[in-house]
Amino acid sequence: WTGAAVATACGSCHQAPPATAAHATVGSTTDCGSCHTGYSCTTANLAACTVNKALHLNGVVDAPSLTCTSCHGSAANAAPPAATSTTNSAVKIGAHQAHLVKANLRTAVLGCADCHTVPSSTSHSTGIVDMTWGALAKTGGLTPTPGNLGPATSPTWVTWEATPTCTNYCHGSGFAAASAGSGVAASWTGAAVATACGSCHQAPPATTDHSGVTATTNCGNCHTGYNCTSGNLAACTVNKAIHLDGTVQGSAESAGGAACGGCHATILQGMNGTLAKTSRHALGGDAAADTGLTWGNPLSANAAAARTCTNMCHGDHPHDATSPASTTHEANAYSDAGTSAARAGVAGTRVVTGGTGSVNRAKADFDAAATNGGLCVSCHQNPVDATHPAVTKAGFSGGAHNFTAGWQFQLHSGAFDRNCTKCHASAVEGTTPLASASGSGTAAVHFGDNASLLAGKVIPAGVAAGFVCYNCHGSAAAPAAGAQGNRSGKDIQSQIAHATATGQSGHPSDSDAIHASVAEESGAAFGNTLGGKARHSGCLDCHDPHEAKAGTRAQGTNVAGPALQGAWGAQLSSSPAAWTAPTSANFTKKTIVAGTDLEATLCFKCHSGFYGALPNAPSTGLAETDQAKEFNTANVGFHAVLGSNSATVGSTGNLVTGWTRTSLMTCTDCHESDVTTDPGGPHGATSKSILKGPNTAWSVSLVSTGSAAWMPTGTFCLNCHNNTASTSRFTAHSRSNHKIACFNCHAAVPHGGPRPGMLVANAGAAAGVGGTIAGWDATAPYWRGTASNRLYLVSYPANNTTAWSQSNCGCNGTSH
Repeated sequence: WTGAAVATACGSCHQAPPATAAHATVGSTTDCGSCHTGYSCTTANLAACTVNKALHLNGVVDAPSLTCTSCHGSAANAAPPAATSTTNSAVKIGAHQAHLVKANLRTAVLGCADCHTVPSSTSHSTGIVDMTWGALAKTGGLTPTPGNLGPATSPTWVTWEATPTCTNYCHGSGFAAASAGSGVAASWTGAAVATACGSCHQAPPATTDHSGVTATTNCGNCHTGYNCTSGNLAACTVNKAIHLDGTVQGSAESAGGAACGGCHATILQGMNGTLAKTSRHALGGDAAADTGLTWGNPLSANAAAARTCTNMCHGDHPHDATSPASTTHEANAYSDAGTSAARAGVAGTRVVTGGTGSVNRAKADFDAAATNGGLCVSCHQNPVDATHPAVTKAGFSGGAHNFTAGWQFQLHSGAFDRNCTKCHASAVEGTTPLASASGSGTAAVHFGDNASLLAGKVIPAGVAAGFVCYNCHGSAAAPAAGAQGNRSGKDIQSQIAHATATGQSGHPSDSDAIHASVAEESGAAFGNTLGGKARHSGCLDCHDPHEAKAGTRAQGTNVAGPALQGAWGAQLSSSPAAWTAPTSANFTKKTIVAGTDLEATLCFKCHSGFYGALPNAPSTGLAETDQAKEFNTANVGFHAVLGSNSATVGSTGNLVTGWTRTSLMTCTDCHESDVTTDPGGPHGATSKSILKGPNTAWSVSLVSTGSAAWMPTGTFCLNCHNNTASTSRFTAHSRSNHKIACFNCHAAVPHGGPRPGMLVANAGAAAGVGGTIAGWDATAPYWRGTASNRLYLVSYPANNTTAWSQSNCGCNGTSH
């Protein structure tokens, strides 16, 4: 207190530096000011030290106020190389500089926390680094493992999380193994990773989105702010703001103006003929510019060389569903593709979200509310050519196949609703309602292995299971994705299969054509082989899939039902004389209007002389008969398919409830599946001649019982006629000596003919009833009786209410 002044050099009052753990790495040249604000001092020159007088002797041990730059680097570059320890020159500073020197980076300047958590204390200054990786480095749930950062000697640097590598998100392990580049195992203390594209991820990454990218494709076509090709990786520039932001920029789209084939090479090659395909929407170039085509009549008149993706189906990127444009894949089809003005989006064009506006994009291939029906119909309202007819908006919108429920193309973003493309796609897409459509491999309506871009399976000739219709009308009750089956609840495949089963029958299908041929659909002559691929080649023989409607016809009428809407047939426009075969002059090709045109118009296309002489019937081997000749209302007897027979001599009131003497009927009243739960129509049955149940017995072995019940149980006629002699106009059915085969007196093909009641007088007939009629009385297949007990006709009753008597007929001759 009374002595000399205390020395003022640092070290006089406390050690320099103090002997604490925090100062363990401080050397003689370490400036105290690097940690303690307001100080400037080194232990090598204590006499020259200055201190922060406001705090120096305030009675508090002040912890230093530290930042990264207090020990590392500078404010401009807050990272090593400035190691703080002079006692351990082997301290490794790692790759800090490589990540923070801007000229070296392919990303924005990283922050400390992008790679590792920022230390919250100075405890690491003791030489113990105890940090964990940061959020960006661990993107995607990764756990990088850098390992031991220093030598085994003091100070000891702890192992972070195992082996000494740097395979984190930034260095490629954030990508699928197939997309990883060469730099995924960058060493923490080794040489810097090469910065050319391909070091951390493949160039381009091996993802579906890049399936069409080639070495000359500029990444900038789809990724904004990039300028790079895999053919010149060293010269690449990237969008540093987003390049390593922890997000795979998978939704990026072309900014527009780029050739389509750069990203969609497979699609382009399938459409321009480079790939061998059976059918395709043919185009020439793939420039993004709309060449101004107007898709008129016929569509084929537009030269392929003038067609591009953007004047056929799609607008240039982005695929905008709203205004202003938003990048999305689902609205990537024109609502109206017919003209360049419509494609550009003129006022009044329907917008995908409803209403009207200047944006012409849609997320479906058909839209009944759009002026021209949406993408497909806006062009195909005109025929492709003479053999590929047009599809109308009105026809398809009212049809049973107009729906999208459960059918979509799944895209990178959103989903495209499939209507036309339910049936016009690849085989896999046609059997996978929720098909993926990402990348360049989507066939859709771009190209196909089948005619007319149909989604049937490619199969050997003669195997019916490949029809496109069986994708929904197949026999598998619960089809798996990629397989055909009964998605509609209407199994037609099982019915058609009866055509080739022993003892059964059906309209055969021939899978060579996959579907009905275009010549068939257009109405061109398709040959003369009933049951062969020319005449029964597929579902289009009887149905127009673009217009066929749901529902059933009304009993007691003879008009076509909803399922036949739009199909074409041979209308008997002028009737020939009684029991005379019509010629082609008697027919007119007619597109059927359901509820108006006769159902028989469809059947006459094959089961008449519309195309000339008829071949053998496949189910019996007997000569096929001309149904237009048989049902002719000028005949003496006929079933009421073309008109009422209530006034003919053969008309009878012996009918079950639901039928009357004046009822009309259709071919399918008799020819349909014998299983009541099957879909309607003459597709096939377990019975002969596709006879409808419940009674299907019809053969030479049927013999009259000659009792109160005069027809054997199960006889086909029992479906409409009563089975008692008392209700018949021929009471003699009950005579014991009339227990003979039905075919001895009645025609085996009971459509109609020159005799009332379809009677066949094999033993002859009196002159007053026409004598013996050639091609009927003694000709198969009409007469198929036995040599004994043959019918002889003496006379007809006076009218259709007078009963037949024994005096009207004889047996084996003129006797009664």
